[in-house]
Amino acid sequence: MSAKPLGPILCATFTSPDPAASARDYVTHLDQTVVEHGPLPADLAASWGAPAAAGRPSVLLRPPSAEPGWFRVVQGAAAPPPFAAFGWLAMEILVKSTDAVSTRLRGTPFSEIEPPHDLGVVKGVRAMQVVGRAGEVLYLTERDEISRFRYRFAMGEVDRIFIMVLGAQDYDASRAFYEKHFHVPIGITTESAQTYKLTAMGLPLGRKYRLLTFVLAGGQEVAGKIQHDDHPAEARRNDKPADDLPPGIALVTFEVPSLDGIALPFIAPPRIIDAPPYDGRRVATCIGPSGELIELAARG
Repeated sequence: MSAKPLGPILCATFTSPDPAASARDYVTHLDQTVVEHGPLPADLAASWGAPAAAGRPSVLLRPPSAEPGWFRVVQGAAAPPPFAAFGWLAMEILVKSTDAVSTRLRGTPFSEIEPPHDLGVVKGVRAMQVVGRAGEVLYLTERDEISRFRYRFAMGEVDRIFIMVLGAQDYDASRAFYEKHFHVPIGITTESAQTYKLTAMGLPLGRKYRLLTFVLAGGQEVAGKIQHDDHPAEARRNDKPADDLPPGIALVTFEVPSLDGIALPFIAPPRIIDAPPYDGRRVATCIGPSGELIELAARG
């Protein structure tokens, strides 16, 4: 069975004790637009293996560009402390100016983890990290317009999720999982001190951790990625409860061309979901090696 191209990122779903308040934060301070709100459909909750979440308030938001890379907030427990658990660590958003967004977020429910700074890993990248009212971690990143990287300026001051950050419990096994089951070319491989992460976790500085990026499909000018981190062993599992969503960034929805031939156990049989962001795609969810929920939405 051949690996399937993975991407783009359609949506990231996180839990919040107050989805309406979290959604207002994203609308007011990060320029997102509410697409729909209401009780979480039972069939969708079942496809995640989270029947207890059925009927809970949920809000779906999209960026001003309406490109893939949306947010969904579902009522549930607040996230663990930043970077404390393996799995989906952060949602990385493309912005026009990191410094301008940093100024906008002062005095809001978004608390700064690390101020804007130039990244040494890739030239022309400036980023910052914040945590939202529900404990969800965001990276806010600007990127120079460099044609050879197929990047362009953000569409608006704040654009969309273009990278999901994954904290791997077993770096090599996790890399092998994504390379076996999905066609994910490697973008960069490096080592990084990740001082903001170690500081947030209360760990000694000076360590370096491996990091790579999986380049996602999708044909967008700004290539979507999964940042795959070798996460500190002091983190804990954030496994999904038997009938509910894991707290924090609960799952990420990726488009794939087809579910046929994917040699992974799905939580529930695939089903067609007409509501956005699926829009008639065939949808199923599996669990990655670090406990992360991976929702696949097939065009055919």
